[in-house]
Amino acid sequence: MVEAREQDEAGSDSGAKEPGTKERLVAAAGPIFARSGFEAATVREICDAAGANVAAISYHFGDKWGLYVATIDEAHCRLCDAAPIPQWPDSLAPEKKLELFVRSMVLRMMDVRRTGWPSELLTREMLNPSAASDTLIERNVRPHFRGLLTILEELVVEPISPELLERIGFSIIAQCSHHRMANALLKRITSQPPERLDDLEALIAHITRFSVAAIRGYGASEGDSRSRDPQASTSVDGAIRLNGPHRRDERTGASIPSEIHGNGSPRATEPPFPFDREERR
Repeated sequence: MVEAREQDEAGSDSGAKEPGTKERLVAAAGPIFARSGFEAATVREICDAAGANVAAISYHFGDKWGLYVATIDEAHCRLCDAAPIPQWPDSLAPEKKLELFVRSMVLRMMDVRRTGWPSELLTREMLNPSAASDTLIERNVRPHFRGLLTILEELVVEPISPELLERIGFSIIAQCSHHRMANALLKRITSQPPERLDDLEALIAHITRFSVAAIRGYGASEGDSRSRDPQASTSVDGAIRLNGPHRRDERTGASIPSEIHGNGSPRATEPPFPFDREERR
């Protein structure tokens, strides 16, 4: 403990431009936590990368968990500097507001060359949230999502339920995150040049236009039909089961309810599978 204190003081005495042990530990822990996760990262590996004594973590942060919490907070600060959350006047068109929201999210998730390890670490944390991100979620993520819902309220043609509004919001976020999480897979199955998937401006424009078009056509009569139609109920897999019309099972001869999805078409029993594209040619 004394050695850690002396090492920190030595770093502080070397000048303002030289980061102290505490700052070096966070800077070293960031890429390691981002690459390996909290469980797999070791105190020894982090201290070796920071050029610090193992006791320094206990002195400055209490334990590895304390260091992880501090690193999450530092990652968010750095990400806000690299890709700030957009601010806009109330008078701005909702389509433009949505574009700014999508741009911010895509750049935060996809522009890793500019955002670096903070993007990697926070993406890992958002996929599997721990208590370390509780404050971050309440202070930043939840208000940011509420901002998105406010935009959607301006875009919808007819009033819709809060639950459906959240689903639309999740769909927009999913478009942004899927291109990050499945980027390597998408490049293997796409028919276009793989580098096209890395064209962030094209991706931002597509997600915005696609979402606006979908929202404009998403009337309450379509989206909330399940809550108003006494003949309809919902199965656990999301299909709408009509209690009125039935069809006959060809194998057993039993009469069973028809299953219709949101677009009014029957469920496909064998959905197209993209991975056998080459085999079909």
